[in-house]
Amino acid sequence: MLLFESIQGGFIVNKKMKTMAVSLLAACLMIPGFASAAEMNMKVDYSKFMMVEKNGETWVPLRQIASSLGYTVTWSKMEGIMLTKKAMMQDVKDMDMMAEVYTITLMPGHKDFMVGMDKMMLMQAPIVMKNTTYVTKDFIETYLVTPMMMDK
Repeated sequence: MLLFESIQGGFIVNKKMKTMAVSLLAACLMIPGFASAAEMNMKVDYSKFMMVEKNGETWVPLRQIASSLGYTVTWSKMEGIMLTKKAMMQDVKDMDMMAEVYTITLMPGHKDFMVGMDKMMLMQAPIVMKNTTYVTKDFIETYLVTPMMMDK
């Protein structure tokens, strides 16, 4: 099978190769979309975790759930709890997909917390029970399951 046909000193791609090249290019462009769609459809099976009902809210263990969602969890007395995860983010200007580090920092007993460099406020401060930090299911769903997109 000839991949190229010669016409007066130049080359043209035969029809099969052209179709294959276009299909390969289209598949390569779709792959980041599949990855980000998978991240956006993460679900938490809360039945695997010890939940606590308090003040009309359902509280869940932060470290266990964050780890199950792929976050790295660290703690320090000075900074509190830091959750980090590499996530595919889309650059709004040129629509390129790139890996960014998504970071959340919070302190048990405090309603204010950080998402990246943005200060946010919780309705309910994280609580500690039996050496485990608990947050509301709403916090998990809003900030861990569906991470906020960061604009570049």
